[in-house]
Parts: sequence; structure tokens; C-alpha cells
Amino acid sequence: MNFSQLGFGFFVLRINGLLLALIFCLVAVWYYKKLQEENLDIDFFVHHLWRWVLSGILVGRILSLIFEPSIFETYGWYSFFAFWEDGINFFGLFWGFIGFMFYDLKKHQKDPLKWFDILVTPLLIGICLSDLSAFLTGAVYGTETDLPWGIQYETFGVDTIAPVHPVTIYAFIIHFLLLNWVLRYGKNFYRQHGKLALITITLYFFAEFFLEFFVGNPTLVILDSIKIGQLFSLLTVTLLTIYLRKKS
Repeated sequence: MNFSQLGFGFFVLRINGLLLALIFCLVAVWYYKKLQEENLDIDFFVHHLWRWVLSGILVGRILSLIFEPSIFETYGWYSFFAFWEDGINFFGLFWGFIGFMFYDLKKHQKDPLKWFDILVTPLLIGICLSDLSAFLTGAVYGTETDLPWGIQYETFGVDTIAPVHPVTIYAFIIHFLLLNWVLRYGKNFYRQHGKLALITITLYFFAEFFLEFFVGNPTLVILDSIKIGQLFSLLTVTLLTIYLRKKS
């Protein structure tokens, strides 16, 4: 398959990036409706969403450039805007968005944990859709394998033409199961604001730690064995587990 990017002279648009933007819009609209159902302040959401998105993009892009400083050699000061080069770091995007959302909600004396609980379902659906997008475009691909369900990519950004693990399908299955668990049992945690969100995020990053073993995309490796993504996942799981134990 060759479904990865569109070129316009000097500029390049990644198909996966366009799909992720569409998925984000769908998640935002759904989240808006969920907040409306819970009689929360939707005007606050509309007026502050741009701050949270901008913060996530800013932190995510800065982390991408820190982990891949060679981009500066090609684009210089323009590197920050060359999103087709190494994209936006997921962990920076996630924590930048969540961090500023938490700050704004606290500042205006609203309960951020309740808002996070409501976000869980739309976010997981968005993650499942992003898994399918990454599978179709080859934005995330697996390590080489000789297993019968290995797949081959012939597209920009995939460094091998050998069969690889369909790691995004593995991720989709895990995330879909997590979504199913939230839909079935999530309401049991609503009395304790934040518990559903904390458990879900902990399980998500716990799964991400192990999925990284099957990811073939080039990435920064620490101590010759631990990928930078695994380090962030492990750190996130550790901090959230400590926080959960204090709340219980």
C-alpha cells in the first residue's frame, strides 16, 4: 500500500496527520455533547479548548525536537513548524493538553477529575480510530516477523519491505477491550471523581509499554534496551499508581 503523504512542492502533508486532525474534531464534538449531558459548563470548554490544544502541540513539538535534534540541521529556526519531520511527540501532546486543562479547571474552581472521567470514552474511541489510521498509512509499523499474519508496506516512512508485526492492530484490539470495559463498568467509579480516568490511563500506558517492544519505527533508545516511549510509559504508570494508592 502507498497511502502515506501528499506533496505540494516544498510542503508535505501526511495523510495520517490529516486523519488524526479529523479524529480530534470528532472526539471534541463528542466530548462537548457528553459535557452537555452532565450539565457542565460547555461555554468554559469552548473558550478554553484552544489553549489546551495549543499547549499540547507546543509541548509535543518541543519534545520531538529534543529527541531528534538533527531536524535543526535541515530547517534551522523553521524546524518547529516542519511537522512532517518527526511530527508531534505523543507524550508531550498528552501531558501538555491534560496539564493545562487541569490548571484552567482548578483556577476556575471546577472539578478537573470529573471532567477527565467524562473524557475517557470519547478519548478511547479516538485512540481506536487513530490505531486504524496508523495501520492504513504505515505511520506506525512493527518489527520484522515471519509469522503468517505479518504485513508488508510499500510506503514512505517504513524502513523495511519485509513482513512486519501489525502492531497497530494489536493496539486496536487492546484499546477496544479497554473501551468495552469502560462502557460496561465505568459508571461504577463515577462516585469517586477521577478514579475511572486514573485507572484507564494507567492501563493504557501499561499496555503501551509492552506494545513498544513490537514497534519498528526508529526511536531514541536509552541504556541500549529501553525506548524513550517505554520510559515515559513506565514513569506515567508509576506516578499514577502511587496517586491511586493514596486516593484509595
